[in-house]
Amino acid sequence: MRTNSDHTVVGTAGTRVQLDDSPAKVKSIVVKARTGTIYFGESDVSSTNGMELKTGKSLSLSFDKGSAPMSSFYIDGAANNDAADWVAILV
Repeated sequence: MRTNSDHTVVGTAGTRVQLDDSPAKVKSIVVKARTGTIYFGESDVSSTNGMELKTGKSLSLSFDKGSAPMSSFYIDGAANNDAADWVAILV
C-alpha cells in the first residue's frame, strides 16, 4: 500500500475541482475542509448534492479492496479559494 495526499483549492466557487487524476484504486480517503465550506463528491459535485464540510470538519471513507479510482473524487466550494486537505491510502 502507498499514500497520496495534497491540498486542493477551488479557485472559483461553483467550479468543481478534481482531487487527483490518478487511476490508482483507493482503499480509504480522509478529506478535511481547510478553509470555508467545501462540498465533496464525484464529477458532478455541487452545493446541492455534495457532502458539505465546514472549516475543520472532515469525512473519512473506506472502500472494499480499493474499488474507487482516485480520479473519481472532486470538491466544490461555497466561496472562491475554499480549500481541502486530503490523504488517501491506495491499493
